[in-house]
Amino acid sequence: MVDSGESTNPRGGLRRTIDAVRAWLAAENFLRHGGYLFAATALSSAGVYGFHLYASRRLGVAHYGSLASLLAAVAFVGAISTVGTTVVARLAAGFHASGETGRLRRLSDVLLWTCFAGLVGWGILALILCPQLSAFLHVTGPAAILLMAFLAAFTAFAAVVRGVLQGTQHFQEFSISYVIENFGRATLGAAGILGGLGIVGALAGQLTACTASAAYTALAVRRAFKSVPQELSLGVSMIVKTGGQISLAYFGLGALAYVDIVLAKHYLPSRQAGLYSAATLPGRGVSMIIAFLAPVILPKAAARTALRRSGGSLLFAGIAGAAAFATVPLVLFYLMPRQIVEAIGGVAYGAASPLVLPYGVAVTMLAFANIAGSYRIGIDRNEFALPLLLLVVAEIASIAFVHHSALQIVSVVLAADAGALLVVLFRITRVRASLSSST
Repeated sequence: MVDSGESTNPRGGLRRTIDAVRAWLAAENFLRHGGYLFAATALSSAGVYGFHLYASRRLGVAHYGSLASLLAAVAFVGAISTVGTTVVARLAAGFHASGETGRLRRLSDVLLWTCFAGLVGWGILALILCPQLSAFLHVTGPAAILLMAFLAAFTAFAAVVRGVLQGTQHFQEFSISYVIENFGRATLGAAGILGGLGIVGALAGQLTACTASAAYTALAVRRAFKSVPQELSLGVSMIVKTGGQISLAYFGLGALAYVDIVLAKHYLPSRQAGLYSAATLPGRGVSMIIAFLAPVILPKAAARTALRRSGGSLLFAGIAGAAAFATVPLVLFYLMPRQIVEAIGGVAYGAASPLVLPYGVAVTMLAFANIAGSYRIGIDRNEFALPLLLLVVAEIASIAFVHHSALQIVSVVLAADAGALLVVLFRITRVRASLSSST
């Protein structure tokens, strides 16, 4: 009788549900791993905001717009390098789940040498394309362009090698590498401006921090895997298919995240471009905080797939966590956009306030799409990649035709990011339906 009474007690049912959620979180190490990445993301976000707050005031609207466009180009390359990060994390997660430590060692060795060769090739390419990049971004002088190029290269190096740490769920080392890069870039970049070197000083300081992060990441990977290397045979067709789909998916997500700032700098007058860059900062702060969820979900979903276990609860946890983090900031963007943008950039940026809420909504939707896309990639269901690529093409073409004001560009971004979220969620619904029917 007691058991029957407890089973119909709503409070008892709620308690059992809470206990079940706690047990799942503990078994997955979701809170501990997520805690590492949340702390790293929060500290990095604080540093990035402090840097932009200082740089926007010290450099002025026009010069800050130039710096923001250069950093957006770096971020765009970094976002594209997420393709390599994800492919590496996907492979590493499978080897880790099956206990193949020798193959993990071989993977890390091949990866480090490949990235080093890529740095050399990228440097040569940057020297060749320096005049063209300078003309497109309307930035005079080769120093800033070359620093931007090498900053992008070391950003990509650190990100791709971090994929090994992500896939094997070494999230403590992953987080330390992330903080060295992002918080270091903020502090050393601000120090370069403080030293009177302007844009060049900011980029030089950030390059120093990113180089340190790349070095730490390489050492962390070598320390983590000391087994004797084993044969690493990967089918070319499998790599091309999986890597190609992941490439399209993350190229789409990365382009949707950053290409608008580069295009705004190209099409808008200097002052309007500076206002646009400032208006993006509040929303990007929210998306940076939410971003800690995707790296946790992807390797756990991949590991579950390798062990033939369902990962739907991971997706639910990611979406619920993102919604919890995004709600309050979006309400503040609605209630006090001018106060927020002026607190970040100063009173000179008050005219950017109408852009704050729509841009915040746009990048938040894209952050949700990123979480859902990471889950899809983790379970090796990447069919959403091609529609994302088509959205990128549509966004670039739309901005090329409609760029008479910053608000028009934001409207295009809002539509594209909403489309990205719908595409990824629609595909997830179909995947869950197919999985249910197969079981």
